[in-house]
Amino acid sequence: MSRVNVSLRKQSFYIDYAGSERMKNMDNPHLHNDYEIYYLLEGERYFNINGKQYKIIANQMVFIHPNVLHQTSEVLGIPHKRFVVNFRNEFLSEEGRYLLQRLFNDGTCILHVPLQKLKQIQALLNQMKEEYTNPREDSRLYLKSLLLQLLIISNRIRGDITNIDRTEKNDDYHVPDLLKYIHNHFHQNLSLHKLSQTFHLNEHYISRIFKRTTGFGFVEYVNHLRITEAERLLSETNLPVHLIAQRVGYSTQVHFNRVFKRAKGLSPNQYRQRI
Repeated sequence: MSRVNVSLRKQSFYIDYAGSERMKNMDNPHLHNDYEIYYLLEGERYFNINGKQYKIIANQMVFIHPNVLHQTSEVLGIPHKRFVVNFRNEFLSEEGRYLLQRLFNDGTCILHVPLQKLKQIQALLNQMKEEYTNPREDSRLYLKSLLLQLLIISNRIRGDITNIDRTEKNDDYHVPDLLKYIHNHFHQNLSLHKLSQTFHLNEHYISRIFKRTTGFGFVEYVNHLRITEAERLLSETNLPVHLIAQRVGYSTQVHFNRVFKRAKGLSPNQYRQRI
């Protein structure tokens, strides 16, 4: 076995933000005596936890119990940005410590943050970083409240949509590759049948694990990606609506208009006029 690095932090709370320009691969696995939450903001990353490798993608959170061996490494050529939060058991109130059992004590826990929760999770992490970097008299109390909110929301995600990948139950290992493919090809003619042919998986199986992992149906998720990109194109370019419809993956403007209005309550033209 390779050398193991042991980190013994003196402070009971720590948060760090970094991107590829500052991060190097860990030469050796390490462990520490505090809890860790790893949130991948952008990119991809390999995670080795107790000898088992996982591929983490953007908007996934990894919960690591104290004194568990782990190591991260790059996915070749893919830059990344991440937050790491470390804290000791005593940093949480006794009332909130049941969350540690739910999120850390039952095998490796990897959550995919649903789209509707992204802003909330990222705002909490940014608030933590700001408070930690520029402390005030009441910062410790504020950081405790922010951490508690983060753990509660994470536990609700875990309970609501059961999008959990554990060392004991890991039949969803296809999901990171499926999500990456969808994000790279949503502007094309994308279907469950196409995914089934590409990944050699049963359509029903793809639909089931996708819903369990993301909280969205396949069509709902693809439409969300397309409408989000359409909003950007409507606000940042002068492209006509029919070209935007084609660019984001809709074969006809009529279909695009219908989906956009259902999602936003406005037609694409009305949306553009209000910007």
